[in-house]
Amino acid sequence: MPISLDQSFANTRLLPPALPPTTLVPCPPGSFDLTMQTLSAPSSGVSGTLTLVDEGPTQELAAGEAKVNVNVPGGTKYSGSIQPLDNGCTARGPSRPVSATAGLTYRAVIENDPADAFTCIYRSRADYASFTLNVTGTPLDSAIQSLLDSKIKEQILKTLDLQAADRMNRFKRNAPLASGADPRCNWRELDADGVVRR
Repeated sequence: MPISLDQSFANTRLLPPALPPTTLVPCPPGSFDLTMQTLSAPSSGVSGTLTLVDEGPTQELAAGEAKVNVNVPGGTKYSGSIQPLDNGCTARGPSRPVSATAGLTYRAVIENDPADAFTCIYRSRADYASFTLNVTGTPLDSAIQSLLDSKIKEQILKTLDLQAADRMNRFKRNAPLASGADPRCNWRELDADGVVRR
């Protein structure tokens, strides 16, 4: 089943890990917002492919649960901007472009409980075959670089959760996921071996 890779994300705030926010300084020095975030397919007409791998009930999966994979082709593009913030979390100075190219395999376990309003993701992970991050015009120390890397990957995982939940809701219930619905339920990262542990 194809899923769209052309997505946009809401703004995301990043605070330096060494300096937690306080009531006096909600955005410590080094804080910034990720803005204008988008994910796009490597070329026109290319999409991700969602594959239904297994369905419960099995020894591992309960009735209504299903495992799915999405192959996201190499060259898939993330783009956004880093907007520095002052101590009061107001934009300060010019923003700087940030971009990444990636290829990955997404794995998830979906729950389709008839008592719930829609299908939801309760385990998922993304395993990257490639991920190259570029920041234009902004020198970053290793801690901020690592934070930025992990936050972008988190955003990509969340949008894939949304796309997978929507696609499976259409497949199982013949309806799109409700606008604004949280695609995750009792979520945690799927273990690397893909086994569902409760």
